[in-house]
Amino acid sequence: MLVFLMFRERGTDWEATTFTIGGQSFSYYGNSYLDSTPDLFVRAWIWNESAIAGMSGNTISYADNTTGAKISWSSATFQDCEQVEPDISTGSVVGGQYIDLDAESAPASAELICGVVDKSANRDPFSFTGGLSERVAYDAADFANSIADNNSDGSTDPIRVSNDGYDSNMAAMLVILTAAADIKRSGQLASIGVGR
Repeated sequence: MLVFLMFRERGTDWEATTFTIGGQSFSYYGNSYLDSTPDLFVRAWIWNESAIAGMSGNTISYADNTTGAKISWSSATFQDCEQVEPDISTGSVVGGQYIDLDAESAPASAELICGVVDKSANRDPFSFTGGLSERVAYDAADFANSIADNNSDGSTDPIRVSNDGYDSNMAAMLVILTAAADIKRSGQLASIGVGR
């Protein structure tokens, strides 16, 4: 799976009018939107194996129906995933310090990818429960976002993402990629995890 996450702070809602890679449209989509002042977005576009195989080159074609705004992107590929629509959990808070995201469907073999955006005066560093560790952090004036990932510990639900302890507005998303194979051994389920 190829996962693209976009973080954006914007005055109004918007939508991507074009988004292809190598001529292939995305397979799955997720959106966490906080309608506030300003609006906050975490969006995910995900290409499955057949879409990746159908790409002719790696040219990214992207356009949306807005201009300006604070924006950042991140992407990663993951192997050994089920080629089905991933579970996506979203949440937001106005004047809070954390968001709880539903990870109930995540077995220990799943890959968890969590993204968060905070509008208020760089309310980072962020912290994540469930064994997730921060991979990417980005700051701009009055805008902070972070991505964490790890294999699920199979027991932590919900996943809590917190800011630096001051009330603020945040939006977050959790993408759960399920492992492609589970192997039974001695009557117990042993899982092969998702790799990167």
